[in-house]
Amino acid sequence: MFAPQGGSAVAAVMICIALLMPPLCAAAVNTPQQTDRPGPAAAGTSLAVTVRMDGKVAAKTAASDMQIYLCSPNVADEIRAVRKTGGIIAQHSGPYKAMLSDITFMKGRAERARIRNEATDAAGRCSFNQLDPGSYILFACWHDGDGAGYWMIPVTIADKKKTDITLSLKNCTEYVRNR
Repeated sequence: MFAPQGGSAVAAVMICIALLMPPLCAAAVNTPQQTDRPGPAAAGTSLAVTVRMDGKVAAKTAASDMQIYLCSPNVADEIRAVRKTGGIIAQHSGPYKAMLSDITFMKGRAERARIRNEATDAAGRCSFNQLDPGSYILFACWHDGDGAGYWMIPVTIADKKKTDITLSLKNCTEYVRNR
């Protein structure tokens, strides 16, 4: 067995502690880590959406409490793929019924893939505040007795800028009238 002899063992332990102390202390200190995640968005970076539905009261009411989804651009093809499934329904029930069926599923895909979503107020307006600059897809849909449609619009958000978008029947991605 090894038995320490006098002060030399204590000195050896002291030297080991002195040598190990700086690396141990450095490991215990929290240092900032580099990450791939974007930093906080600039305070002035936002997207304002206005829905303008011309026509009857029902159309204007549709602009109120409408869900607007902001998604990453790579989701657009996935949402579009759902629209192609309405062909069988269209053959039997017409394009309006097919659109009603498809927008339900398209909205579900957008909801699952959303980065953020907001509901419009009574005036048909909503805002996405403190967004990271970059490219997005804006998705919204609606239906009433006259027709059904959706918007799937690419949006680029610039740093420290406010972007305004107005959604109307004129810039609708696809619209089908109820005949």
